[in-house]
Amino acid sequence: MCDGTERIADEELIYRRIPVSQNLYNPDLNPSPDPRSFRPIKLDTNGLSLVRTKYSTPQQVAETGHGKKYWIAVLKASDIRACTIQPLDVVPAPLHDYPGHAEIPSLTYQNRRDTDVLQLWLADNCLEIIGPLPEGDSA
Repeated sequence: MCDGTERIADEELIYRRIPVSQNLYNPDLNPSPDPRSFRPIKLDTNGLSLVRTKYSTPQQVAETGHGKKYWIAVLKASDIRACTIQPLDVVPAPLHDYPGHAEIPSLTYQNRRDTDVLQLWLADNCLEIIGPLPEGDSA
């Protein structure tokens, strides 16, 4: 049984939640999200927070956002690891109630101002953007 601690395979897909309210993605203007979509927040002390697709659907990822709507960016683990600017990795970081949680350890809240070029690289390497989710009448 998988508990979220197993290594993330290169072919595994990864989600990043992008709040619709922050206007960081507009599919009519640009196929890529704004690089600030990958800027670590205060909770990202150990690394940029992501979700493994093998544990959650895009709808489930959005529903953890307390009634907000999200775009869901999809990346491939091997693409993250192939970053040509600086070595990046995506590692399991399961939480007690969220086994699919993962992180990019080299992108943290503490170094967020020094990683703008990495944030741009991640935005440019999204495979697709899904959403906005959750569907329905939530805010």
